[in-house]
Amino acid sequence: MIRPSAALPAAALFVIAQLAPNLPALAQQERPVGAPVQLAPLTPQSPAPAESPPPATAGPAAPGTIVVEGLADIDSEAIGLLGPSQGGLGTAMWAGSRRDLVQRLLPLLPATPPYAAARDLARRLLLTAAAPPAGPSDGVSLLALRVERLTAMGDIAAASALADASPDRQSNPDLTLTSFERRLLENDVTGACSLASLVTLTTLYWQKAQIFCHAISGEVDFATLGLELLREQGDDDPAFVVLTAKLNGNRGGTPESGSASPLTLALLRATQTPIPDWFVAAAGPAVLAALAFAPEVELPLRLQAAERAERLGALPTPQLAELYRSLNLTAEQIAGATAPPGALPGVTQQAASYLAAHARTVPAARAEALRAGLAAARAQGNHRTLARLSTDLLGQIAPAPSLAWFAPDAIRAALLTGDAERALAWYRLARAEAAFDAAAAQAAALSWPLLRLAIGDSREASLAWDSGSVDLWLQARSGQDAATAAAPAALLLALLDAQGEPVDPGRWSSLIDATASPSTAPSPALWFALDDAAIAGRLGETILLALLALGDQSVSQPQILPLHLVVRSLNRVGLTAEARTLAVEAAVTAGL
Repeated sequence: MIRPSAALPAAALFVIAQLAPNLPALAQQERPVGAPVQLAPLTPQSPAPAESPPPATAGPAAPGTIVVEGLADIDSEAIGLLGPSQGGLGTAMWAGSRRDLVQRLLPLLPATPPYAAARDLARRLLLTAAAPPAGPSDGVSLLALRVERLTAMGDIAAASALADASPDRQSNPDLTLTSFERRLLENDVTGACSLASLVTLTTLYWQKAQIFCHAISGEVDFATLGLELLREQGDDDPAFVVLTAKLNGNRGGTPESGSASPLTLALLRATQTPIPDWFVAAAGPAVLAALAFAPEVELPLRLQAAERAERLGALPTPQLAELYRSLNLTAEQIAGATAPPGALPGVTQQAASYLAAHARTVPAARAEALRAGLAAARAQGNHRTLARLSTDLLGQIAPAPSLAWFAPDAIRAALLTGDAERALAWYRLARAEAAFDAAAAQAAALSWPLLRLAIGDSREASLAWDSGSVDLWLQARSGQDAATAAAPAALLLALLDAQGEPVDPGRWSSLIDATASPSTAPSPALWFALDDAAIAGRLGETILLALLALGDQSVSQPQILPLHLVVRSLNRVGLTAEARTLAVEAAVTAGL
């Protein structure tokens, strides 16, 4: 059971905040002239010290009175790692929201949001230092719920830092759980079992943790007794039973199924059992990130785990690039791995594409390799990952008339990485070459709505709203049959409308007959609740409901109505940059 949090003295929180050394900035910051414009807040690679809203101050004292002021206590649930200057959403983000609603919806927050922009918003929501919503707690700790969701998202470092900042960290098993699993993932079994020894709960999870710690310490009798009790309770985790018995000295092979948890990973490591394929396939973000650089894991599985962990936001992109470069493939091997796909065993197509582009130094050759790689990644659903991997490589290719054919890929990759300035430079090139090059003209037509979504017309007159540009975009995609072209057209129009663009209502009627089936909408309750929260300006509640509306939908076949509702709602509560970022990411990953 999650216990209510104790109050933490404001003085302690003040000291913590003052000691925070240069917290990683999530919010957009002042940038030098000519530096890339980031469409979305940057995600920090390490957690920051905890912050808390400042204590309320008393009103002015009556003249002639002597006042002795103390620092009021602050609810420990207000603790966070992000203040307003670090990308936090403000100390009053829950103002006007009901606690019972927030504590009911927080556990439903998707662990694997479909878009990087949504993941960034979820992380900021969970890490912001803010006064909790009004209402009784009913014994539920919002801090523990936030820590649990961060853990599920794979942000173990931030979850642990948030848990460690709580005064309940040693008495609340829900907070101890995150620290326990972080130590297991770091292969610190001694530290993990020291924490487990402090927990007195007899839940199934902590029973298994105690059994593991007895077995790892050589206390076979205790571990065996614990396994027998588990069997009597009907535990359905065969991997734990097989591996613990093996750790106790019994014979055992590789389990064929079970929980892909940090505890199972620790057992696999302790028994030197090869990591099975099913474990990697079922693992969550944090476990995948741990597997990426685990020396005991075979290289093909490490690559698979690393790519999924990066895609889910649990592994920094530079670490994935580092893993690729550590393959030390020869030029001949790279060429063999890129065509046909899968020709080099153990190396993924994405790794080969990145290495092929990295190995080429001539701009045209590098652009050619990137175009082929991005096309393959788009087909496999890895477009965003390869775009992020190739950020530096793209930066070394200057827009030039001879490379106008590369403009569509360069623009989309730049937009996916938040570099609007680079995308704009390639768009200007395409427009300049349009009169002489049909491919450049098509690239300009296809890119206009994406740039319009990304930056509007504040810095480029050619991006001013023009219904004719929408027609040119539709004509540029005219090679598709009506039914195939209807969904992309509907998505584009919905995103433009959500951004407040004056979309001609008559355009919708032309898509009705061609639409094979209506798009799935969120539940009516969620739809109206989100609309109501956004109109009322309840910031945290709007973000929470927006993330629930997005769910875990496919980015290649997005649900149009939820996206429209979410982008419109974010705009309503003033998150215009975040709304633009989400709209662009949804458009590009859907193939627009």
